[in-house]
Amino acid sequence: MTRIPNSHSGLDPLSKQDYQLWLAEPDGSVRSAGLLQVAPDGEVRPLLAADIGNTEGIAVTVEPEGGSAQPTSDPMMQMPLTG
Repeated sequence: MTRIPNSHSGLDPLSKQDYQLWLAEPDGSVRSAGLLQVAPDGEVRPLLAADIGNTEGIAVTVEPEGGSAQPTSDPMMQMPLTG
């Protein structure tokens, strides 16, 4: 499991919400890369992206349980991908 740091260890488990990973495309659109699975201790199971194509960045949002077709909240984390 991969640990994503914050003010304590891992991510806070959510109730009736999920953390969702997004891939940012060159045209400004985003597509879902799936939901992050968070253990009770905050550890996050890794996600494998099969095809990242021309992805320019990634972001994580908090979404309603089961995820969303498009982000419904501001990213809690975002980062560009280079190289």
